Amino acid sequence: MEKEITGVYQMITYSDGSIVFKRLEEKLEDYEIEGVSERIKQIVGVIKFVNQMHLKYPNSNFLDIERYTTEAMKSVAKTYGVSVSTVQDKCTRQSGLSKSEFSLNLLDVFKNNKKEGFALDNEPLYKAIISKTNDKADIQYLRKALTILLNLKGE
Repeated sequence: MEKEITGVYQMITYSDGSIVFKRLEEKLEDYEIEGVSERIKQIVGVIKFVNQMHLKYPNSNFLDIERYTTEAMKSVAKTYGVSVSTVQDKCTRQSGLSKSEFSLNLLDVFKNNKKEGFALDNEPLYKAIISKTNDKADIQYLRKALTILLNLKGE
């Protein structure tokens, strides 16, 4: 039985140790699209995991993001029943990136997404991932997932 997304949440942690979960107001059927490749779903899974860690530890540096990426690849591999190297290959070689470039570009997205003039289409990570596919479902899913995860407006 394939897992179905029933909710998408943003976790907010405060300096006093309290945690708040905020449901993101998006239609789940827009978030989960049939016909999306395993490659894109697994990459999004890695980005989602790393984003959750970055939200929990907002002062994360490159080495932290690289460590989260490694853990994310293990988690996604377990979820999809594939090897860690399979997930890593989808995030790296199949996107034309090294693991360090993937992590660095992901950190840049986290740092830049709240800046004035941010455009997902200009981000090297997004461009690298979509450059290896012409599938509209893949591109739409990636854009929607990143928009939700990064809480972007007007993308």
